[in-house]
Amino acid sequence: MALRIRRRPPAPVGDAAVAHALTLDSVTRSHRRRGKDFHALENVSLVVPEGSFLAVMGLSGSGKTTFLQCAAGLDQPTSGTVRIGHTDLSRLSEAALTRLRRDRIGFVFQSLNLVPSLTVGENTALPLLLRGMNPQDPAVRAGVDGVGGRRSRRPRGRLPAPVRRSAPAGPSMRRASPRLTRRSRPRRGPPRIR
Repeated sequence: MALRIRRRPPAPVGDAAVAHALTLDSVTRSHRRRGKDFHALENVSLVVPEGSFLAVMGLSGSGKTTFLQCAAGLDQPTSGTVRIGHTDLSRLSEAALTRLRRDRIGFVFQSLNLVPSLTVGENTALPLLLRGMNPQDPAVRAGVDGVGGRRSRRPRGRLPAPVRRSAPAGPSMRRASPRLTRRSRPRRGPPRIR
């Protein structure tokens, strides 16, 4: 089953123009499976204005992860165009695409993909350190402090909920926050007031 998103608002003109964080134009992503073409995404067109929130939901195997990977430049569509802001991802070199993902897109993977040899605090600070920020920078310190007493733990097995909830801290604590933040799975359970 393919994820099909058909709604695409007309492009605004003049002063009514809104900056778009993400634009997909007729994106298709096909895979070869058992000798047949399988369309994980088929002709998906979507505009996400800056500052908006988008939830991608669907059945297992419906193309959600493929959509997120193409939208974030982790995978290339078979056809169509993906733009982050005004940047067409298909025109970027691998090095430029790496910089764009590092500087403008925040990822929160379902499995967190933490580096096992680093502590939780070091994993939280890693995106900023890769950007050349000083470990003593207030933004880095705030992110590390945000994981509380677990900052010195190594990420073995399933981490406690507070550490999993802190995963968005990496992208959100950047000086120039990413324009796009991706979560492959929403938080579980009802919201709680503490």
